[in-house]
Amino acid sequence: MNGGRASAGPPTGSSKPATVSLQVLDTGRTGIRPSRSSPRRAAVLIAVNVLIAAHIVQWLVMGMTISPVEPSESMDTLREGVINSGFVFFTLAILSTLIFGRFFCGWGCHVVALQDLCLLVMRRLKVRPKPWRTRLLVFMPLLLALYMFVWPVFHREVLTPLYSRTAGLLGLPVDMPVWMGRSAPLHGFSTAFLVEDFWATFPPWFIAVPFLLVCGFACVYFLGSKGFCTYGCPYGGFFGPVDRLSPGRIIVNESCEQSGHCTGVCTSNVRVHEEVRDFGMVVDPGCMKCLDCVSVCPNNALSFGFGTPPILAKPRDDAARDRIKARKKRAHAFDLTWPEEIAFGVLFIALTISYRGMFNVIPLLMAAGIGAIATFLAWKVWRMVTTPNVRLQNLKARYRGRTTRAGLALATAGSAAVLMGAWSSVVQYHLWRGSMLDASLTIGAERVLTVGYTPDPMVLRVAERAVGHYRIAGPPRDGGIGWTRRPTEEMRYAWLLSVAGRLDEAQAVLMGVSDRYGADMVLVESILLVMRARGATGDDLREVLGWIADRHPELLPLQVLIAKDEARSGLHAEALGRLRRVVAEAGDDVASLGPAVELMVSLGRVDEALSVMSERVARSPRRAELRLLLGMVTAASGDRAGALAQLETAAKLAPDNPTILLALADLLEASGDTPRADRLRKQVLEQHGGSNAGNFPGRRK
Repeated sequence: MNGGRASAGPPTGSSKPATVSLQVLDTGRTGIRPSRSSPRRAAVLIAVNVLIAAHIVQWLVMGMTISPVEPSESMDTLREGVINSGFVFFTLAILSTLIFGRFFCGWGCHVVALQDLCLLVMRRLKVRPKPWRTRLLVFMPLLLALYMFVWPVFHREVLTPLYSRTAGLLGLPVDMPVWMGRSAPLHGFSTAFLVEDFWATFPPWFIAVPFLLVCGFACVYFLGSKGFCTYGCPYGGFFGPVDRLSPGRIIVNESCEQSGHCTGVCTSNVRVHEEVRDFGMVVDPGCMKCLDCVSVCPNNALSFGFGTPPILAKPRDDAARDRIKARKKRAHAFDLTWPEEIAFGVLFIALTISYRGMFNVIPLLMAAGIGAIATFLAWKVWRMVTTPNVRLQNLKARYRGRTTRAGLALATAGSAAVLMGAWSSVVQYHLWRGSMLDASLTIGAERVLTVGYTPDPMVLRVAERAVGHYRIAGPPRDGGIGWTRRPTEEMRYAWLLSVAGRLDEAQAVLMGVSDRYGADMVLVESILLVMRARGATGDDLREVLGWIADRHPELLPLQVLIAKDEARSGLHAEALGRLRRVVAEAGDDVASLGPAVELMVSLGRVDEALSVMSERVARSPRRAELRLLLGMVTAASGDRAGALAQLETAAKLAPDNPTILLALADLLEASGDTPRADRLRKQVLEQHGGSNAGNFPGRRK
């Protein structure tokens, strides 16, 4: 590193060349020595990927690991107050950028490593991607960053309180309309540095692999060597502006001869030779401090050092100021005209929004990458219409007014990309409109799911409109133009059919969810409620429960539900046999174990239930929920003192668990210690408020 002044450089009156032949910017030409920095940086980036792989392997082997060291995890911190490894890492990366500049992208990002690899492969294939230079579209990463990390906090801390106060003054409902979004208040911060489900926030492999291809080969080929960084990375949306405040720079000394080798090797699309000539340092926030330019300079004129932050940097002299002004006015400085910048900027945003969530799988960053490529292709198609000569990297798309085969392929791909985005936007509009109409319905499940229910005309009209929107957004097999709805959307669709009085169709939709996606108890309870509202008999209910249980034997709470029905029918032996299977398979899963043990107790098998829970607690003595169950079974056996000891221990292990505290309060009151029982109930009320009323399965809370 060099701590020299950033203002150092060739004298103003130097006779050394002020411009560089464009031929020297072709890194394939001889005369530019190999970068000594590239192998070192490649080794570091390979090590980063090895560490990522080791992290995944460690989780697969041990079942628990450090939470993902991924900047996107910071969204959980900002939305829910959960401090995790990703938030700490992202914070440190931003703080280090404030000192050393934007170095993390070049030396620590696995996506940059992928783009560099793709660029190397393309160059071996004699393809040299040309960067897409725009004025406005490069701000897309900043917009993404603001949306992901700033908007949730602004919505919760500023917009929601402001709306509530304004609505209160005007006498309107203080709850924000659904279409404006809802933000839950932040009650405090917690930590989550260890996780069991490491992959919970990541897409499945069949999305992750295409995403890597999009942000790697596709973005590099169409948009340039750091295409995804330039147009789709929200983290760069923060690193870039912070870099403007950093003193860490690539600086120049008086040995510079404007050879242009620095610009020729820069894979971040920075005009290094122009910046060091006019500012004495690199001020472009796209500079990732790869140090390739430093290592190839034939006069060792460049180095990393500390100088004036770019936000305060000024041109070195009047000549430099004039050159900068002239450069901004040059027609070829950017690929798009101002009208094109505005039009295609709007298209870029629209396509990103449209592609996000397509087929229920495309995540935001992948949508941004696809949106950038689709916008680029659309611009190329536009140029094919308006200009006689158009190239796509090393291919001629249009030459002297004639469209080539490559041009036809380009026109087809560009049109398809835009049309796919338009189709997705129509589908997602219908989903959104259906959900908005759904939210406007205030009718309760206790009325809808009653035998003989008939919807009011107004309710029927709204429900039918919502059903129509959901159907249009669905797959062709259901009469729609979209794709298969998510399970939650199918549940909403079934609810709207119920509100419209179409219970047969609602049951069919719910059964389809069970068959295609699997079942949980919320779905099972919803099916039972709809069937009872239709007037189904007990035999009908048992048949359906058996059908679901046969297809989903892993759904242990359903097995308990069937055991309850068998017990009510006097089939105690069958019920006990089913409960024993549940207990054997449940392990320490309290959600399944609790109802099974409770039913055992009600069937008079207290000793068996006590043995089961004693064995579970001995195996996991620090599981507060297991001690709660043991305490309840012990109380049922008549050993109140033993039950009290188990609940006291459970309360110490989980002092904020309201269920445990209330159970302890009830047992204390039964034991005659009413003052302490009252104190515990008051504590629960102060910490957790009143208990929520039950909600109909599938209804929004």
